[in-house]
Amino acid sequence: MYTYVATPDTAQEILDKLQDGESVYFSAGTYGDLEIRHSAEASELYKGVWASDTGWLKGERVYSVADLNSSINFYIRSLSDVTFVADPGAVFTGTFSMSSGHTYSSDTVTAYGPVREQEIQNSSNSFYGFISLDNVIFDGFNFTGAGRKLALSVQGVQGESSTAHNVTIKNCTFTGTKDGDTTNQALYLYAENVEKQLWDNVVIENTSISGYFHGIYTMHMGDITVRNCTISDTTHNAIAFQTSENKTTGVVGALSGTISVTGSTISDTGDRAIRFGTGNGAVINITGNAFSSSVDSDNELLKSGTLTDCTYSFTNNTYGGEAIEDVTGIGSAFIITIASN
Repeated sequence: MYTYVATPDTAQEILDKLQDGESVYFSAGTYGDLEIRHSAEASELYKGVWASDTGWLKGERVYSVADLNSSINFYIRSLSDVTFVADPGAVFTGTFSMSSGHTYSSDTVTAYGPVREQEIQNSSNSFYGFISLDNVIFDGFNFTGAGRKLALSVQGVQGESSTAHNVTIKNCTFTGTKDGDTTNQALYLYAENVEKQLWDNVVIENTSISGYFHGIYTMHMGDITVRNCTISDTTHNAIAFQTSENKTTGVVGALSGTISVTGSTISDTGDRAIRFGTGNGAVINITGNAFSSSVDSDNELLKSGTLTDCTYSFTNNTYGGEAIEDVTGIGSAFIITIASN
């Protein structure tokens, strides 16, 4: 395994050429925005093909940027067996991001095309990009300041999908200021498509988060474990395992697999400690956590949306140092309320 040693000046260049099985060590220094993005070196390049009934779809693969002569092109990249490690003296003040889908400019935002290394002037020279992760580790990052910090997003659209499997985030610190709007989220793990399970097998462990709107915000997640973490001083939920509805098809996304929060400390939240969206066949396990000052105006500590064929277990937890009654079962919803003093 080859390991790159990154500095604030070289980090983005290294991310642009990173390949499967390689690692990055971020040396001491202050880092701004970084992005796992497409590049001519690391991505597969495809011409786009237009059809009136489907819109743009992936067409012929090309091996040179000069051959990308379609109005809209497609880029595909994957990273497997990659580890990102930060030196204790490395500080990340910006957003470390990854995204997929249609990238184009608008009246208010000018997008950048990293493959052609130029600004995208309008939708006619835009691109569809898909970046997937498998067996990727983020270890020892120190994020500071407001805004989304580690923001990883996957999507399925126009017949293609990006995915994120087996992602571990460990030994990280997120120190916010509680400034900003609802996008002020320390960890943002997002799947745009509701029809397919694009995110699964995620572990967040030994990580400290304080001073954000949400500590951990996920969308359409399957199989996620949060363990031995500390989350405090959030404007809204400490953890939100959310789902949404496709407004075009009416399909509602659902949590699946095992959703687990264990051995963690959650305190001083502006709303519930944990919020769940809808679930289908999920196993929810909340065990051995210490909660305090983390209920909403109705004294709800956690709450789910509609659950279908789900089981839940809430055991060996405390609130304000006092044991909370264990709750296990199968039901259409899962709510834990703390009795008011």
